[in-house]
Amino acid sequence: MSRMMPLLGAVLLLLVVGGTVGSHLRASRPASPLAQAGPAPAPAPAPSSRSMAELRGTTLVVRSAGQKQLEVSADRVSLSSDQRYAVFSGTVRAALHLRGGVALRLSAAEVILDRQRQDLRISGPLELTSAEGYRLTAPEASWNAARRRLVFGRGIEMSAGSSIRANRLTLDPDAQSLLLEGDVQITFTLGEGTP
Repeated sequence: MSRMMPLLGAVLLLLVVGGTVGSHLRASRPASPLAQAGPAPAPAPAPSSRSMAELRGTTLVVRSAGQKQLEVSADRVSLSSDQRYAVFSGTVRAALHLRGGVALRLSAAEVILDRQRQDLRISGPLELTSAEGYRLTAPEASWNAARRRLVFGRGIEMSAGSSIRANRLTLDPDAQSLLLEGDVQITFTLGEGTP
């Protein structure tokens, strides 16, 4: 399972850098404060089908000190009429760049950014691949910024020689932990010559 940790670490890094995208898209009004400890906030409602603005064939590049950090492209990018939701739809692709190269790629059907809460909902099929050959697939994922949790609530499959399947995966970047739930299956592939 330790071979899977670089992929999971890259997923968490993608979310951190993705938060930067949200900051660039944020309206000038201040965001609501983070939720207090206690029960999880209710899921955000789906964005209105009416959009204030829509762009087609869009690519967004986030740079820091002149270095490309994240590149996101989508068939369509729209902003809801209340300016709360940015919706990346059609074919959505993202590439996380580290040390001058692509470290992680993401593809999905739709990504919805709640600009007020900084939450993300990703609809699949969702696929994450790393430069090292790690691969994670899932039907969906969600990031709760207040609780700092990434949840793959409808199952995951991860592979890189060995493989992991589970009905649910929760990542906690602060505790640097992951929780696999449901019908968890882990298959280890031993190298040649291993007894």
